[in-house]
Amino acid sequence: MVDMKTYGDIAALTAPGRRRLLARLRAVAPTVTDVTAEHLHFVDLADGPDGLGHDGERRLRSLLSYGEPFTGERTGRRLVVLPRPGTISPWSSKASDIAASAGLRGIHRIERGTVYYLAGPPPAPPPRAGRPGAAPA
Repeated sequence: MVDMKTYGDIAALTAPGRRRLLARLRAVAPTVTDVTAEHLHFVDLADGPDGLGHDGERRLRSLLSYGEPFTGERTGRRLVVLPRPGTISPWSSKASDIAASAGLRGIHRIERGTVYYLAGPPPAPPPRAGRPGAAPA
């Protein structure tokens, strides 16, 4: 069993990046009215969810507090982007090394994912052959 804690609240998109992504999303899904995103950190702990102690928890939260705080809405459709199962991302290797250098010995691994929140109604499904309005085969 893996004892893992999750930390969030870090913005994954800058204002210009958000505008660019929204324009790209609208080109393929015109019903999307807004997009926000935050980084989530998954921390695999050696000694259970309380294994770091108060001081270790404080230091870990400090390490995982970078960039701008997430201030967006956590509503709408969610898309979660994570590294492929069985792989360790370069980000994870570096973050885990930094945590060990900071004296946080109870951590096996830190990984980062991104959650995208898409506002707006879901797009209509594409027409299928044999349905009214479907393109001929």
